[in-house]
Amino acid sequence: MKALKIVALFSILGCFNFYAQDWQYRTGDHELLAMPTAYTLPAGTGYFTDYEAFLLNFAYAPLNRTHIGLFTMFPVSSDFINTLTIGVKQNFFKSKIFQSAVYGTLTPKESMYILGAVFSLGKPTFGFHLAISYAGDYGGEKVEGSFLFSAGARYDFKENFAGIVEYHSPNNSSAIEMLSEYSMILLGLRFHFEYTSWEIGGFRPTSFDNDIVLYPYLKGTYYFH
Repeated sequence: MKALKIVALFSILGCFNFYAQDWQYRTGDHELLAMPTAYTLPAGTGYFTDYEAFLLNFAYAPLNRTHIGLFTMFPVSSDFINTLTIGVKQNFFKSKIFQSAVYGTLTPKESMYILGAVFSLGKPTFGFHLAISYAGDYGGEKVEGSFLFSAGARYDFKENFAGIVEYHSPNNSSAIEMLSEYSMILLGLRFHFEYTSWEIGGFRPTSFDNDIVLYPYLKGTYYFH
């Protein structure tokens, strides 16, 4: 319940202002490499994203500032049904240099959920993003969960070329196996066009002690409208 109150507080803070300004979405603006941004698609549009040729994400915007989506592993076996996840993101405040949104996901087969809030400062071409999320497991006798804090930035060097950096830090809870006890850093480049964006980069847990500098990270997004 404490986690729900914190996320609710962040969403309320984002609603205190009502000044909104038109903003034009470009392919990939809805997230960085892995973390979400507060930006959303125009109504009637959607996207399909493939992460590492292994994870698939489809989202559609039935309304301005509202996303609904479906996330799953690539169906290499029948077990992929266990990863089916439904999600929603709602942008609550939008101004010239600041936007805020809340989001949530539910994975029924694994009895897992995620609730979060994200804040985006600046512009999509040069901005900073901060998110806090709570992942819970309601399948056992006791409801358990873990917080995840994320921060990231994007800078567009040219019209179709951007650099992205992210940092993720869980609270070291072992309640959710999907959340590593290690903090994670991601670095990458985005090439974005009218209907597609492509990202290449790498990630590394900060506590790993080996010779590998970065594990490869590849991602592609198709925007339809």
